[in-house]
Amino acid sequence: MKKKLIFRMLPFGIKKCLSSILFMCLVSTFASAQTWNPDGDNSCTGSLTVGNEADSTYSSIRLMGPNRPFGIASKREFMFSFNGAGSAGLRAYRGGEYDTYLQFLTSQLGRGEELRVGMVLDGRGNVGIGQDWANSNYRLDVNGKILAHGGIVVDSGYVGIGTLTPAHELDVNGTIRAKEVLVESDWADYVFANDYKLPALNEVKSYIKDNGHLSGVPSAEEVKKTGIGVGTSTAMLLQKIEELTLYAIQQQEEIQLMKSKIEKMEKQ
Repeated sequence: MKKKLIFRMLPFGIKKCLSSILFMCLVSTFASAQTWNPDGDNSCTGSLTVGNEADSTYSSIRLMGPNRPFGIASKREFMFSFNGAGSAGLRAYRGGEYDTYLQFLTSQLGRGEELRVGMVLDGRGNVGIGQDWANSNYRLDVNGKILAHGGIVVDSGYVGIGTLTPAHELDVNGTIRAKEVLVESDWADYVFANDYKLPALNEVKSYIKDNGHLSGVPSAEEVKKTGIGVGTSTAMLLQKIEELTLYAIQQQEEIQLMKSKIEKMEKQ
């Protein structure tokens, strides 16, 4: 209270001078604590917080980019640098039309500050991994190998290995190696049914002579052209094996009958 009274009792000129000195001190203190150059580079230590948790207002950090030029020349970047190690960053640039791209940049161990593109996201939402430009029509385009520990699940659609135009749930243009293959298919035990009509061997011979393959079995040309299912071919081969078994049983019965007749004739 005494300080306020003393200040009021001072002459106007002195009060004005003291006020000016106080204002300059405040400006000088603020300027030394925080400086910002809107047209140049700025730096600070610590954290930057945008927005707050007290209300639902929208907050954003916006980096403006040019309308021209197109491509990587229009880039805007968020960069992360680590002293004595590498760098990482997020780069955005515009495409040839109204589309935009995001590149995820990282540096590799032993290559210092050299940045390379690890992943890119294009304007259509397609993701490219191991390449600079996501220019395919696929949601995920990987230039390299994929290792999946938890398995790969395809909800719908076709999967192609060695081909870009699969026509089946799984199309493999190459060799498949597996310890076991499980196939669910119809089986050929109907051959052993009492009402199954086993072709006579002379009919089988005639069919082979006319067609060059067994009855019920596709020709070599058909298999080469359209392929054949593993389950279908296995059941087909089993059918022929079971038919051969029946032929062998018939022949054994005929041989046994002839042997009995010969033994009877010898006893007479």
